[in-house]
Amino acid sequence: MIYTVTLNPAIDYEIDLNEVNLGLSNNIEQQRFIPGGKGINVSRGLSYLGVKSKAIGFLGGFTGDFMREKLKIDDFSFEFVTIQDITRINLKIHEEHRHTEISGKSPRISSAEIEEFMRTLDYLKDDDILIISGSQPRVPINLYQAILERYTHLNLQIILDVPGNAYKELLSYRPMLIKPNIDELKDFIQKEIVTEDDIIQACKLMIEKGSRAVILSVGENGAFYIDYERIYFIKPVKGSAKRFFGAGDHLVAGFVFGHLRGLNMKDKLRYAIACASLQIFEQNGYNLTEVEEIMNLIEIEEITYD
Repeated sequence: MIYTVTLNPAIDYEIDLNEVNLGLSNNIEQQRFIPGGKGINVSRGLSYLGVKSKAIGFLGGFTGDFMREKLKIDDFSFEFVTIQDITRINLKIHEEHRHTEISGKSPRISSAEIEEFMRTLDYLKDDDILIISGSQPRVPINLYQAILERYTHLNLQIILDVPGNAYKELLSYRPMLIKPNIDELKDFIQKEIVTEDDIIQACKLMIEKGSRAVILSVGENGAFYIDYERIYFIKPVKGSAKRFFGAGDHLVAGFVFGHLRGLNMKDKLRYAIACASLQIFEQNGYNLTEVEEIMNLIEIEEITYD
C-alpha cells in the first residue's frame, strides 16, 4: 500500500490575470479552488496513472470541510484527522510574465490531535511505501521525526520531500529517496550552490548521512539523480507552461509508478520527468498514455562518479 502524508494541506486558490496593480482594484480573469498539499498532489498524480494510494493528514474548519468534499471526486482514498484550527489557503497568482505564491498561516495542532493522527498510520506494514511531503503545521514536536521513529520496526520504503533543514534529523532513518530543490539543498548544507559540482557534492553528503538516493529538481532546467554509484542528469521536456506549481509532487508520483513496475533507474526517471512535465503543460491533469507518449523525448546523461 502507498500512504501519502500531508501534514499541512491547503486550498490552493489559483487566479489568472494580466498584471497585479498594487494599491489598485484588480479583476481576476479565471480562478480555481484546488485541494492541495504536496502529499495530496502525489496521490492525485498516482491516480492519473491508475495507482491507488491513501492520503492522510489534518483538516479543520470550513476550509477543511471544503477540501473533504472536493477530494471525493479524486480517485484515491483519504483519512484526515479533524482539527480545531482552520486549514490554510494558499494564494497562487499567475500573471503573464510572473508567478507569485502567498502561503496561508499554518494551523495549530494539539497533542491529542497528533496522537489521533498517529493511529491512522498504524495500518502500516512491511514493504509499504510511506511518502512524507511538505511543511509541518504548528506542532509541539518534530512530527516528521515522531512518525519515522514510531515505525522503525517496520521495513518501510520511505520517500521524503520536506524543507531542507528538516533532513538533518531524518536521513538517519534511511529513506529510499529524497527530493530536495536547490533552495532546500542550500538550507541543508548552509552554503551557496553555484556549480554543477556543488550540486553533486551536496547530494553526495545527503547520501553519506543516510539517504539511499536523491532526486534534485532544478525547475525548468531538469533534474539530477544521485545514489551510491550513479549520477544522472535528466534534461527537461520543452513545452508551453499552463501552470507553475506541483511539478515536483508529480515527479515523485511518476518515480513511484516506475518503481512499482520494477523498471530500471533510467525508465523510472523518465516516468518521473514525464509526469512533472505534464503537470505543467496540462491544466486538467494527464493520463498514462500521455505520459508514455513523451517519455521518448526525455534525454538522460550519465555523469562520471568520482
